[in-house]
Amino acid sequence: GELEHRRVKRFYAQTNKIKFVRGIAKQQRRERLLYKLRQKAAQQANEHLDTRDTDSRPTVNFSEREALPQCSPESQYQISNSRHLHWDLTAWLHKNREDLADFLLRLKDHILTRLLGHDDDSEQAFTPAQRNSLIIVNNKIYRHKVLRVNYTTYDL
Repeated sequence: GELEHRRVKRFYAQTNKIKFVRGIAKQQRRERLLYKLRQKAAQQANEHLDTRDTDSRPTVNFSEREALPQCSPESQYQISNSRHLHWDLTAWLHKNREDLADFLLRLKDHILTRLLGHDDDSEQAFTPAQRNSLIIVNNKIYRHKVLRVNYTTYDL
């Protein structure tokens, strides 16, 4: 369109006016090469940011794929079965020790509450022996990109 016509005119002004077709083509190639180099540099910078300290970030990169098949509408929620995004729990807790002072205790309390079928609201106090009987397999905690929640409300 009109913008491309203006661009070519700008290139024409920078040629020797004798072999202007070759000069314009050369400038277009140069511009395209610079554009590709900028794109590649930006992509490498993003990859560098993505790999930098990924263990401490709770987010999952947008480019990560995580399959989540359709589920029954009766189920309250659905999380992927993928196990490729995980933290070593001990290392993660050590790295975030200021922020997560009692995280492991609360996590174990939460899991025990679910496993033993207690009410969520009950402030069940578990003993250290009960907490120690809960073993987190391979000492890994998993993070996921997608959580599907089935929630129905009726506004009458």
